[in-house]
Amino acid sequence: MSISQAVFQGNVTGDKSPLPVKAVLSMDLLYANLQARLLDVIASNKNARKKGCGTLYRCLEGDSLAVKHVCETRCYLFDEDSNIVIDDRSGYQNSDLNDDKMVAVSIGVKEPEVMEQLLYKHGLFKLIKSRDYHGTCHTSRLASMVTMDGIPSTAEEIDNFYRLRGPIPDFSDKYGCVLDKITFQLQASNHTADGGGTFSGQILGPCTTGTYYVEPLPLTNLHLLVVENRLAMSSHPYDFNCQALHSIVEPAQAQVSDSEASCQYHSVFAKVQGMEESDYCPALREVTLPCGFSTGSGMQIITEVLWLLVFLTIVKNA
Repeated sequence: MSISQAVFQGNVTGDKSPLPVKAVLSMDLLYANLQARLLDVIASNKNARKKGCGTLYRCLEGDSLAVKHVCETRCYLFDEDSNIVIDDRSGYQNSDLNDDKMVAVSIGVKEPEVMEQLLYKHGLFKLIKSRDYHGTCHTSRLASMVTMDGIPSTAEEIDNFYRLRGPIPDFSDKYGCVLDKITFQLQASNHTADGGGTFSGQILGPCTTGTYYVEPLPLTNLHLLVVENRLAMSSHPYDFNCQALHSIVEPAQAQVSDSEASCQYHSVFAKVQGMEESDYCPALREVTLPCGFSTGSGMQIITEVLWLLVFLTIVKNA
């Protein structure tokens, strides 16, 4: 993770005019180190010991589930694409090799009921459908990296790798493809740096129950999500209601066949729906290309051929 801050010239107090940038400071942090530091700060708070991030406690009094179940508090930081930056119980704090657990994991994966309300009730996010013509597909399912052995990391190892790799290319399960994508993007009107865009509410769904609070962090593109009195409703592998909710609020992508990715496919579909063909296919313009050639004298052609034969003879003897 990269943290950067721009340094401006001049006094910003009462001056709203653009100031010249003098420098940009940046620092790279491992996810494990950043998460450990944040959790240490949270744990140092006295109030965090009761219902702090990652703590377990008895559910609310008067709740019919309080006798049999234990609730918890979960905390997340997510960005403008609904991807989780920090998770208090992510499971990757002891290993930075499991990047599939920390890269592009949406808040809808961990808290589907909260994401549903942020999307459809509060309008914090909007659903975006797009087609990626530069997508990457895999022939096998992705798995977490177990060790770095055999992967070149230093300049010397990289040089030796390319010098000794041999004629047989490395196996790769990646290939280019066309993807249909469903993503979520933050609504700028509902996110302001002066404290606007704060939401709270109750969740009671097929996956979890509890109370959530969402607040933007000033001067960043991040939001803080705190879920108190969180109780997982079911861990049954065939909980279809919970699975259906996940399918609604999680980002998704699917490979598109070559025929479906073509303009002609959508053109036929548009005609069936009564739409204009120009809505999908770009307008074509017929262009007549001029055809011509230039000739030289017979003596000039013979001279050029002789020079070519002389050049080939010198190269062969060398």
